[in-house]
Amino acid sequence: MVMNKSVIEIQKNLDKVIKNLGSDRAATFLETVLRILGNAVDDLLLSIKEKNLALCRQYAHKLKGSSSLYGSQTLLELLMHIEKTPELIMDNASKYSALVREFELVILQIKTRISELDKLGLKIT
Repeated sequence: MVMNKSVIEIQKNLDKVIKNLGSDRAATFLETVLRILGNAVDDLLLSIKEKNLALCRQYAHKLKGSSSLYGSQTLLELLMHIEKTPELIMDNASKYSALVREFELVILQIKTRISELDKLGLKIT
């Protein structure tokens, strides 16, 4: 199975988080990130659908700031683009799809890491 570049980047970033925090603290951190990320992504996608430029900029900025912890270069570039010119994504189905796809990759990789940590008995609820 060939992994795409984004998945590899996401995995490397998550490895750094786990290494820096330690497995037990990383489990709690990643569960928190997953909850917050899910809400923020929903807010961003809704602001795009509603064509709310101010909120779109705000959510893209918020997500861009933390994406270096868990995201890929593609995700970072998409968020920078949206923050700078949100109106360009509003009617661009391919950019919107790329954004959704990148967030789906991030969420899947975080869930995978949480599951791996859970198997080690490190899941904190």
